[in-house]
Amino acid sequence: MKKQILVVDDEPEIRNLLKDILEEEGFVVELAENAEIANQKRQSQRADLTLLDVWLPDQDGLKLLEEWTLGNDYGAPVIVMTGHGTLETAVEAIKLGAYDFIEKPLSTPKLLISIKRALESERLIYENKRLKEMQLIEAKGIKQGIVQKSKSLDYEKLALVNTHILIIGEGGTGKETLARYIHGLSKKKSESFISSNLAALNSEEQDRELFGNEENHIIRYGLLEVAKGGVLFLKELASLNPGGQARLVKAIEDGVFFRCGGSKPLVFNTRIIASSRNPLEPLLESGKFRDDLYYLLNVAPILLPPLRARIEEIQSFISFFSNQLCEIENLKPRHFSEGAMDRLKQHEWPGNIRELKNLIHRLFITGVSPTIEDDELNPILSKQSEIASSLDSSLFTLPLKKARLEFEKIYLEKQLKIFENNVSKVSEFIGVERTHLYRKLRNLNVSTKTQKKPENL
Repeated sequence: MKKQILVVDDEPEIRNLLKDILEEEGFVVELAENAEIANQKRQSQRADLTLLDVWLPDQDGLKLLEEWTLGNDYGAPVIVMTGHGTLETAVEAIKLGAYDFIEKPLSTPKLLISIKRALESERLIYENKRLKEMQLIEAKGIKQGIVQKSKSLDYEKLALVNTHILIIGEGGTGKETLARYIHGLSKKKSESFISSNLAALNSEEQDRELFGNEENHIIRYGLLEVAKGGVLFLKELASLNPGGQARLVKAIEDGVFFRCGGSKPLVFNTRIIASSRNPLEPLLESGKFRDDLYYLLNVAPILLPPLRARIEEIQSFISFFSNQLCEIENLKPRHFSEGAMDRLKQHEWPGNIRELKNLIHRLFITGVSPTIEDDELNPILSKQSEIASSLDSSLFTLPLKKARLEFEKIYLEKQLKIFENNVSKVSEFIGVERTHLYRKLRNLNVSTKTQKKPENL
């Protein structure tokens, strides 16, 4: 899909010149001659990038920039232009969130380079450093069994049609890996793949995250706009609030949606791939999940089995993750003895493939000898089994809400210990955006020595 650029400048000659140059480069261009029209354009559709002149007839360009960037996690990059540039103005523009500052008369090569870098920078924000690992899994995983093959469904064929998808499977079975794999096979593989963990958000946050909102003339874009033309992967679909379910149904059926507090319809052209740890049918029966949304997403249902049902494939998983660790992290290779392999096959694997991967990672980092024996393995697996058993016995005596909060606290404390209080690494591993994780740690009274309060909480 072509990227859209909004040009905001009061001089018609510059607007039209930029329109011609950018369209020749393959962009879709919208023009605005003042702040009022620029806001109308942004309200109608999210541009992928904005070229903003500092001097506008109805409002100061830097003031307008501040309004656009204030608290907006999904605002597109802005490049500021001016014919009266000073160092102070440039510094102020960058402080307010501009990606770059360019002086007039404009240099076409310099402008195009800045646009290219700004768009690439925005892409990298959402495709973080884990993407390299994910791409490796997508490219090699299905051949080695990391992505579970389906006997009744052809993933390659499914990728080529634009139907929405629902993936059911326990935590750690590879739901997001499979979603990325399907996207990588599709005709729109060059478009965005955006992921959102609904279970980490409250109802109000879910609505803002997905649909965006408008308040006091300030627009905050939601993920349906950010992922336009690509894929929005919704983790833990069962956690979506009733109002959000109704909004999503309308978007899918009508092809349009509205921002929270907005009145203008926006085009919906995003593929939804949703996942859930548990089957949704019981929620349908109890009325807690909309049946129309279920049937809209469940066109081609995918059920991923747990690792305990794939014990015969453990060797292929071990080979894959071992090679991956050696390639990516330059760790020395190790192999499992026959006794260690037998011990692995006896384990229940409550954390599924993710647990196996983390175990191999730990053994490669801490081990010295080239062979992993069962006596090195037993203390780790036994301790994990004891923790799981302890959790089972205590949590089942609590009401659901309290049990969930208690588990989250124990789980997050454990992850912080594993990652040596590095909140960024925990955020990356558990798939929760860092700002939301800080908020959850604070609400659960979980502290860490290195924890710092981020800006704009």
